[in-house]
Amino acid sequence: MRDKFVSTLVKIVIIILLVILIIFAWVMYSDAKEENSKNDKVEQEIIYMESRITNLVNALNGIKLQNYEIVINKVKEEESSKNADSEEDKKGEDNSESGQSEQENSGQDNNESKEEKTVTKLEEEIIAVQEGEIDWQWFQSETQLFYATWATVILDLYDIGIDSDKIVEFSNAIDETLVSAQNKDKKTTAVNLANLYGILPEFINKLDVTQLEKDVVQTKGYIINAYAYVELEAWDKVQIEVSKAESLFETSVNDIKKDEKEKFNINKAYILIEELKNSLSKEDSGIFYVKYKNLVEELNTFI
Repeated sequence: MRDKFVSTLVKIVIIILLVILIIFAWVMYSDAKEENSKNDKVEQEIIYMESRITNLVNALNGIKLQNYEIVINKVKEEESSKNADSEEDKKGEDNSESGQSEQENSGQDNNESKEEKTVTKLEEEIIAVQEGEIDWQWFQSETQLFYATWATVILDLYDIGIDSDKIVEFSNAIDETLVSAQNKDKKTTAVNLANLYGILPEFINKLDVTQLEKDVVQTKGYIINAYAYVELEAWDKVQIEVSKAESLFETSVNDIKKDEKEKFNINKAYILIEELKNSLSKEDSGIFYVKYKNLVEELNTFI
């Protein structure tokens, strides 16, 4: 009797332990799922801000990055009809009745083949560096859009443990960028945007993303710093920032764990950094902007 009681008690304890284990596993799974969802949300928010800042930086000198537009064309398949008609013409007017019948049937089929078909393709836009006046009204409007987005992002950044000082620093940088844009001060605006972008690596380093993505954002930060120094004609500082980008990205080049396609793109980006660095001896802003444009286009493929 006592053995039966002990056996029953052991079974109850085992069942309780199993229930506790299942509940614990479910809680852990739910927390992990929620954490991943939060991570993905903040990542998208940071990438959105990264893109907006880059666009503002580029707008200071009319730089538009390479893009692709979707073009939808409607075409009619008439080639088969034309070919069939030419073959029938060669037969002459004195074909047999069966030949005439075949021609009529062929013509009927060809009419059906003239139905419109929709063809969708990607066409590369022709984009270059364009000099001209800055549209400061547009620039101010784009900067003001940050406030609407930033109000939501702040709460998410606090949730993932971002230092409050960095969040305040970013807020102040937005304010300073808007003020310089309102003053139509190109040089100061370039510096403020570089400062704004320079805080993003602090944010993205807190996220569960690939090291390559973190390195790319930091590399772009150095390149945008160099861009701002070009505006100030401080070429010695331009050289320093580009050298920082080169050193950082070199670690990605030497990472043997990358697949072949990724290695190709990484090597291409590294070569473009070298091209930019080698052009600095000329201290020519026009050449810098062209090299900058090609490099940033490539870096954007990783983000």
